[in-house]
Amino acid sequence: MKSGMTALLITILTGLSMAGPLHFSRAQSLVSVSLRAATVQSSDKPDAALKKLTAEEQAALNKPGEAPNDRAKSYIRIASVRLKTARLLVDQEKSAEADEQIEIYTALVADAGRYLSSSVKVRDKAHKTIEQGLKEQLRLLEGLRRDVTAAHGEIVEKAIKTTSNVRLQALRDALGAENILNKPNQ
Repeated sequence: MKSGMTALLITILTGLSMAGPLHFSRAQSLVSVSLRAATVQSSDKPDAALKKLTAEEQAALNKPGEAPNDRAKSYIRIASVRLKTARLLVDQEKSAEADEQIEIYTALVADAGRYLSSSVKVRDKAHKTIEQGLKEQLRLLEGLRRDVTAAHGEIVEKAIKTTSNVRLQALRDALGAENILNKPNQ
C-alpha cells in the first residue's frame, strides 16, 4: 500500500511542478505530511512491550497538557534508564532479562517516533531533543551489540535500526527538510 501511495504522490508532485515553484513547494509539504501520517497509521498499535512500563513511567509519558519538549525529555530519560539497565544485565550475563529491557527500550523509541510524527510541529525543539538523546543512546547500543551473544544480537540490531530511523526522522523534522537526509550517518 505504501509504495502505491508513494507512486501516486510522486505523480501528483510531477504534475504540480509544472504549475510553478509556489504550488510545488506547497505540494511537497502536503506529501510530507501525508507520508508521515501513513507511517503513523501503519504502526499505531501499541507494542506489548509498552504495557510492561511501570505506572510511574506511564504517568510521566501521559501528563496532560505537557509541552512537546518536556514529553520528549521524558521519553529520552525513561529509554535511557531501560538501556542502562540492559547494559547492567548483559554485564551480569542475564541475557533473558536484558532482552526484555531492550525490547521495552525499542518500543519506547518507536512510540516516541509516533508521537513526534503525529503531534509535534516541524522545527519544534522536541525533535532536536529526541535526536540528540538518541544519538547518545546509539553509542550504548553499539557497545551492547559487541557484548551480546549471537543468539541475542537480533534484538539489539532491531533496537539500533529503530533508534536510527527515529533519530533520522527527528533530525529531518528539526531541520524542516524532508529530502536533505536519506540515510543515518550521511
